[in-house]
Amino acid sequence: MAMNLFAYGLLQHADVLQQLIGEPLNGEVATLPGYTRRQLLLSGFKPCAMAVPEDGHSLSGVLFRDVSPSALAAMDAFEMLDEQIYRRETVSVSTAAGENVACEVYLQGAALTDDNLGDPWCETSFMEEYYQHYVEVMVPEFLAARQIGRPQE
Repeated sequence: MAMNLFAYGLLQHADVLQQLIGEPLNGEVATLPGYTRRQLLLSGFKPCAMAVPEDGHSLSGVLFRDVSPSALAAMDAFEMLDEQIYRRETVSVSTAAGENVACEVYLQGAALTDDNLGDPWCETSFMEEYYQHYVEVMVPEFLAARQIGRPQE
């Protein structure tokens, strides 16, 4: 069954989705109330984004509607659900048109503690310092190590 997914980090970028699932997804700008982004600090990885609850804040990202089960499985593997780095939870986001949409979002998994959370997230710094490394090195190595192929519909 297809699901809606809200992405606020690497998964909101078409070239990352191309690598993971073989195609970009059509998305729309949306906002998740009550959350902000912090740096996720993991040994062996460059900093990436983690949504954390914070009253009075809202998190901008991209809402993808009707994500296929095979695409979602590839994203779950990338987000390391089995390792409990991230977990998926159902939330409600608001679109630019004012529509409230139920969707899944990746949040802090049980394997992480607050010690794994760094400074507030700076998208500009990430894009300048780490994004190309993720696209050119980290994502391909991750896929190769886990022998994840693009999903076949």
